[in-house]
Amino acid sequence: GDATQSGTTQGTATGDTDGEGAATQPERVVAASAEPPNAPAQPNPPPDPIDVAKAKYAFLMTETQLLKKQGFGPKDARVNAAARWAKSEETRVRAIEAKAFEEAKAKKKKAEEEETRRREEEAKALEEANKKAEAEALKKKEEAEAKALEEAKKKEEADVLKKKEEEAEVLKKQAEAKREEAAALARRVTERRTPSGAAAPSTGTDTKTTLAAVTAQADASEPDPNAKLASPVVGEAYYKTKAAILETEQLLLFALDSRVNVLNPHRILLNLFKTLGLPKHVAQIAFTGLTDLLFDTHLSRTKLAKRLYDGVIEDDADDVSFDGVPSSLLFDNVRDLVLDLSQKTPLQIAGDACAASIRVAGVLCDVSLRMHKDGTDTKWVVRGTEHSAENKDFDQRLDFVDPDNPPGFGNSRNKTHPSPWWVAMGFDHNAVDFIAHDIMDALERTNEDD
Repeated sequence: GDATQSGTTQGTATGDTDGEGAATQPERVVAASAEPPNAPAQPNPPPDPIDVAKAKYAFLMTETQLLKKQGFGPKDARVNAAARWAKSEETRVRAIEAKAFEEAKAKKKKAEEEETRRREEEAKALEEANKKAEAEALKKKEEAEAKALEEAKKKEEADVLKKKEEEAEVLKKQAEAKREEAAALARRVTERRTPSGAAAPSTGTDTKTTLAAVTAQADASEPDPNAKLASPVVGEAYYKTKAAILETEQLLLFALDSRVNVLNPHRILLNLFKTLGLPKHVAQIAFTGLTDLLFDTHLSRTKLAKRLYDGVIEDDADDVSFDGVPSSLLFDNVRDLVLDLSQKTPLQIAGDACAASIRVAGVLCDVSLRMHKDGTDTKWVVRGTEHSAENKDFDQRLDFVDPDNPPGFGNSRNKTHPSPWWVAMGFDHNAVDFIAHDIMDALERTNEDD
């Protein structure tokens, strides 16, 4: 137990040859033990109890010798050395506890992350299951609705068919009753006019022939409810009836301006409905617009009815306005539009008017005709739904008019949109545009009147 020899031994173990290294080694241990508890722990496992006892003995011997050199007495040196050992041991224990705390904290954090991930996966699986269940429920609902609609449609068709059959049966019974009544009347009259002992007419005689014979042989003195209808109109009654028919015919000819074969623009309009696949509500507005323009003969700039039923307007004295402008040259001063109809036939004007009414109806119903990107199909699309899943492929508008480059003035094809459908179908864009504004004004005046 020589102190100097112990100091020399410790110095040799640490690489110092002068013994001072052994004296300073415990100071480094004490200083290191003064670090905060959360300092990184030593990676080595805790020492075995026998090694701890040897280390404590060596530490106390070294510290005692060092303190004796510093002037402490033997007892004080031993007490201080023991205190330093206790402090260094406490520091090591705290480091171990701090390490255990950090490991527990990391383990807890990992468990929380796994729990969070598990809950997210469960929530995602639950959401997907709910979506799948909703989709299946919606599909079943749609199938049930479709089935119910189909059954209702079949029932309605069956009811209509049954009603028609019942009506046909009623008409058949009425016709049979009338034939029986006529045959009975013919038999009664024949019995009255047939001499006794003479053969009666055959029952297979044609009804019309029998009635004619009955009418020729009927006795005016005998009361007969069908005599007035069956007897011919002769004498003064004939001339009165003929005069009434001629008067009615003159009124019709005057209304038609002596043109029996008049042009009906609604036929053209209905053909356009079918060709363009126009929705029903849009077709109703177009039909109304064209009808209002035909009836609006006073304030209309186009005066469509007069031009359709009068034919091509000639530039004679009767067709020149008060300022010397031909009536075939139309002006819209509000919109600065001019239209020349001098070279148009009534059929061409009717076609342009029908196209204009459909164009106006599309604007009022907020729909536009669009073409599929591969050019194979067209569809009427409600504005605002162009980018939906069912309409996104119909990306080419067929009713777009570039105000800076309208059809009929230079190049009529826009780089983004093709020509409007009425131009592609051969209608006059200028006439369609002019008449469309006239239809809008006519509809506004009708609303004001109503």
